[in-house]
Amino acid sequence: MTLKRKKWTEEEERSLIDKYADMQADGILDRMRTREKKFRPIATHVNAEHHSLDPASYPFLWSWKDACTKVQNMRHQYLLVKQKVISSSAAADGVGEPDWSEGLSLWPNFLRYRHVFGDAPLPPKPPDPPPSLEPLPTDGVLCLGLGFDCSDEDGGFGYEEATQVAAIATTPPPPPSQMPSERRKKKDKRRRREGREWGKVFAAITELREREERLEERERERARRAEEKEERDRERREAEIGDRMRRLQDDERDWEERMEQRRVEWRKKMEAMIGQHRAEMEQIQARVLHEQHNVVNHLVEIISHWAAGGGSGGIPDVGVMGGGGGAATQHYVSQMMQGMHHVNGMLSGENRVGDDGPEDQFIGDE
Repeated sequence: MTLKRKKWTEEEERSLIDKYADMQADGILDRMRTREKKFRPIATHVNAEHHSLDPASYPFLWSWKDACTKVQNMRHQYLLVKQKVISSSAAADGVGEPDWSEGLSLWPNFLRYRHVFGDAPLPPKPPDPPPSLEPLPTDGVLCLGLGFDCSDEDGGFGYEEATQVAAIATTPPPPPSQMPSERRKKKDKRRRREGREWGKVFAAITELREREERLEERERERARRAEEKEERDRERREAEIGDRMRRLQDDERDWEERMEQRRVEWRKKMEAMIGQHRAEMEQIQARVLHEQHNVVNHLVEIISHWAAGGGSGGIPDVGVMGGGGGAATQHYVSQMMQGMHHVNGMLSGENRVGDDGPEDQFIGDE
């Protein structure tokens, strides 16, 4: 199965020329240093305008090399159309400015190309050969006499005339007839000269092809180096991201360990404080019980004294009680009141929180 030849449509050519004109007007093309940077946006624009929207009508996806080659081929195409327009105008009236609108019938984008890329001069005609030599067939834009154009595509043209000239040029000459030696020598000399000219032409074509191959090889090498550099940069960025993530994980792990250690220390400190507080509370409770015991003893002693000295006449006055009995009773009452005030002071001090009052004074066992 033969592959379909890639061919630009008129709409794709128009989009290419318009995008080139926009970039040229904005000064973008002047800032670009390589062909790839110049023509990659153009190829992307053409693909987005046509292939992405209607792949059936525009089946080809163009690269930046295709766009660059197309611009070069459109120059050859413009020169061919210009030559045909000039020839037809000269044949019609012989004088005056050619009617460039006639080129639209040969190439619809002729005037658009002329407006964007400017007019290109036709190549000079080859000098007339000497009378003793037959003129070489000149066709194409470069006038190489090869019967074809150096462009990669026909751009909507049919080169039947160039094909016929090529067929005539490649037709082998008839076998030499019997002629005088002088004419035979001239014929041989002319053939050798033609052979040398053809050799120069083929050598020039070969050199052009080799130069194009070298340029493409350099472009591929440059693209390969750019890809390798991009790959190295990507690996370096990934390694830096991995190192950063590991450092963050290590820092987070260290922070968690420090926080856990602080929590353990705080827990131990709180347990020690709770133990100390519990011991102090037990000491306070023991002191309270001791004071309560003393108060009860004082009350019992007072009641016993009152029962012994009062009799049945009711509760005697403390001042009436004789001698040491009244003084002892008064002493016991004052001692009991002091003990009760002391116990109330300790119990009210337990309800203080923080810095609401003076510091607690824990009383130890005597």
